[in-house]
Amino acid sequence: MNTSAGKMILITGATGYVGRRLTHRLLDDGRYRVRL
Repeated sequence: MNTSAGKMILITGATGYVGRRLTHRLLDDGRYRVRL
């Protein structure tokens, strides 16, 4: 397995995880705003 391929997999996984966390946070903020 190439090191570049491993780095790409790690980068894509990290960005996907961060993206999901950000989307969940934005959705939660939207719900709170609607409730308030």
